Amino acid sequence: MNTKIFAVFGCLGKTTFTNKYPELSLDIESSPYEYIYNGDIRDIEKFKGTPNREKNPDFPHNYIKAIKQNIGKYPFIFIVQAKSVMRALDKEGIRYSVMYPTKSKVPQLLADAKARGNIDAYIQRLQQILATDSDLMTIKNTLDYDELIFLKHGEYVTTFLQAKYPQLFEKNSCVQPDFQSDFTYHRKKFYVDFYKLYGKPIPKKDWKQVYIVGKYNGRVPVVKYEKSRDNLPGGGIKFGEDIHTAIQRELREELNMEAITWEPLGYQRVYDESGGEFQLRVYAELRKIGDFVNDPDGHVIGYELVKIDELEEHIGYGSIGEYFQDVLKGKYGKRA
Repeated sequence: MNTKIFAVFGCLGKTTFTNKYPELSLDIESSPYEYIYNGDIRDIEKFKGTPNREKNPDFPHNYIKAIKQNIGKYPFIFIVQAKSVMRALDKEGIRYSVMYPTKSKVPQLLADAKARGNIDAYIQRLQQILATDSDLMTIKNTLDYDELIFLKHGEYVTTFLQAKYPQLFEKNSCVQPDFQSDFTYHRKKFYVDFYKLYGKPIPKKDWKQVYIVGKYNGRVPVVKYEKSRDNLPGGGIKFGEDIHTAIQRELREELNMEAITWEPLGYQRVYDESGGEFQLRVYAELRKIGDFVNDPDGHVIGYELVKIDELEEHIGYGSIGEYFQDVLKGKYGKRA
């Protein structure tokens, strides 16, 4: 596969594009390579610009390695617009293009940065860079890029790529979800598209969460919270974790159990007007390590073992919870 690499200025929509077209693109976020980071990858926007971050001495070499490992896997790779990274690409003869905002785009760009949760220090840094032409002139005069692409007000990465490569989008039309729903969180409306995966391979997505329908002694462990309803064990995937590692960590933290085997049940895309994320749901056979002690994140206060046909009344997932019950009822036997 011929991969196009784009060094994109912040807040031009590369993450939104990747969430919408995961088969076409990979957004390699630089922050966890440039700094020591062990947090939930969903929180990376809040990490940007925070003070006293510990520098990773292997940057940009570790970042270039990640880029090279993914060339040929996706039509598009989005990378940070950092001079050290682009100079390293020049040195290795790796071709790339640059996406940059016009002056008319700047107010919209800064508003988008605030809306997606970037801290004030990061937004001020973007504003400072774009206040003069110094950064742009450095790119023009010192880097060996293929193309310099300017995005105007109302234009984003998606706008440009759909216009330039229409044939790719014709081949990658979206599969219709099996279930659709919505919910309101912190007075903001989100939409959910759910896709069945039971008996199918896990697709290539930028997974941000994983939750587990487990089986222990013929029952499903559901975690308990002090002020909210029961839920499945699971949560955000940390930087550097694969799905298996995240599953085992979450089970240890919230149940003090481990997965003997696991398989996919389905996945959902949760999104609003600013973008979304992909979340995986799996079934796992569990083994107890010890009694529940405490959740390191401080949210789970214990767990309860429930029958599979009572799962939905505990977790309140609607049609998705009913799907879990229906597809898994044979797994739990008479005791369930």
